[in-house]
Amino acid sequence: MSRTFALRFVFAVLLLAVLACNPLSSLPNPAGLAGTAVSGIAGTQGASLAQTAAAAVAGGLGPTPSFTPQPTPDWPADTYLPAELDRGTLKLDSVAANGDGSNFYGPLMLLQVTNPGTNDVLTTIPCGLIFQPDDTEQQRLMVVQAYSATVKAGGQADLRPYIVCIDSSKHAPAENAAYKIGNMASGDLLALAACVCTQPLTFEKDIPRELGLQFAVWHTSDPEFPGNAGDSPLGSAIEPFIKVGTDIANGWLKSCGLKTMP
Repeated sequence: MSRTFALRFVFAVLLLAVLACNPLSSLPNPAGLAGTAVSGIAGTQGASLAQTAAAAVAGGLGPTPSFTPQPTPDWPADTYLPAELDRGTLKLDSVAANGDGSNFYGPLMLLQVTNPGTNDVLTTIPCGLIFQPDDTEQQRLMVVQAYSATVKAGGQADLRPYIVCIDSSKHAPAENAAYKIGNMASGDLLALAACVCTQPLTFEKDIPRELGLQFAVWHTSDPEFPGNAGDSPLGSAIEPFIKVGTDIANGWLKSCGLKTMP
């Protein structure tokens, strides 16, 4: 993980803990809290926030969040973007992650495609599709929301699927990081992606739920996570707050019929 990513990670987990004890209606200003968490961890405000978070961890979260999977669109496989690129129905112009080295989930992927034909083309990006980074020090990204778009004849379109990072030990995608379309996930990781696609996701609006999902994905991709989270640049600073993210992640895993974390 980069230092920026690690700082954001700690802030997010701290915020998870704070929100566990406070309703979302009292959500503090993210920018202000981020500054406190990043620049003042060793100071009075940072210590106070850490104490609040620690108290939340000690107190527990109560029941883990749960949901009932809902149906999602069942598009024909021949509308999948990789298949259309293979047939030449669409042309891929570029694939890049619009991250900044600190974002690790959300509508961060941008694919630009051109339709060279004379008919409009429906294209879909399936849940579980993985994008591979050109820089192998950055995380792979996986689609976790159903996505479709119609590319007009002779036109170009920007496709922005919702992705999550899947390699906890690597860096979050940098700004305009180059990626390529990879393979489909398999096993439990694909099962989790398919299940998550039955739920609408927010981006930086429901931080506990979003971070819990990110924890669930990291663990499913690497069962050693979060036990190996101390390998990050901030090491043991993260560890006191792991339980909060783990509890919420287990709500996702249980609802998706997958084995929960201990």
